[in-house]
Amino acid sequence: MARVRALIRRGATALCSSLVWGQLKLNSLTHEVHYDDQEFFPTPKEYVLLELLVSDGRRVMSRAGIIDGLWPMQDSPTEEAVKSHIKALRQKLKLVGAPDDYTNTVKELVYIIQLASYFVSF
Repeated sequence: MARVRALIRRGATALCSSLVWGQLKLNSLTHEVHYDDQEFFPTPKEYVLLELLVSDGRRVMSRAGIIDGLWPMQDSPTEEAVKSHIKALRQKLKLVGAPDDYTNTVKELVYIIQLASYFVSF
């Protein structure tokens, strides 16, 4: 059931070509990411991870939930892989000027992006 919910969520975000979260802008058609008008280049997996975090708004996500949302069941990585992707995203966001607490880890298990989100279609 979790896998079906994840697929439905991803299908819903595909209808919207852009996601905006404060100064962070994601273009789902081109996979371009900008923070405060500075482009940065996440890997494909980092992009879908960022898209998942942004599209779920203020929902706190566990590592297991992230794995369910991003990887096929037969190809699931360890939770350490999620930690590595989050760390790489934090470093890239910091390089373009995002504050250190732009992504938060709560009790070492879950992740949330700060600010209130809203969707913009182009």
